[in-house]
Amino acid sequence: MSKAPKSAISKLRFTLDKSSEFSRATKTMLTLIGPSLEMYKGPGIQILGTISAFINQRLVEIVKPTDYADWRVTRFQRFVDNQDAKIGWNIQQTCRELGVGISGSRLARLFRRCLGVTVREYVKRKRLCLAAQQLKNPALSVKEIALGLGYRNAWDFQRQFKHLFSLTPTEFRKMYEKEIQPGQSETWAEAGSF
Repeated sequence: MSKAPKSAISKLRFTLDKSSEFSRATKTMLTLIGPSLEMYKGPGIQILGTISAFINQRLVEIVKPTDYADWRVTRFQRFVDNQDAKIGWNIQQTCRELGVGISGSRLARLFRRCLGVTVREYVKRKRLCLAAQQLKNPALSVKEIALGLGYRNAWDFQRQFKHLFSLTPTEFRKMYEKEIQPGQSETWAEAGSF
């Protein structure tokens, strides 16, 4: 917000002096706050270009790794990334199998400190990113994608997808289809990769 120009303040004072609609107390109060009035600026719209550029920017915002990462966190993160959004594994058992030498709860705290998100949130975001990739295939329905990724129902999937990407899965698919014309490859349309 920017400060109101002096001409706007003087016009306000002139209106207050000439108008009988305002009470004396209101005129006094508006006159006192007049110099500190601020002009409203509408929100700006940022155009990101392609849907892939939007998703890639969103992915960077999702998980911002710190400059240092503990080797145990890096190993565990690789394990999670290789699971292809499968759920049902136990973090305590995974710590033993990976040989990180710490408990699951300690690894979870270390993971959060290094990556800024909890293990659960990281896995959820990875699943939704995989869903975004699968939504590019028009042969798969939203319900099939949701159930294939382990969601109990399509509604829960849609709610979480919209929360993360600010688009419903259907809106995402429509935007992607507008971006990629029939017979056009994704790379030709300046699309980024996940």
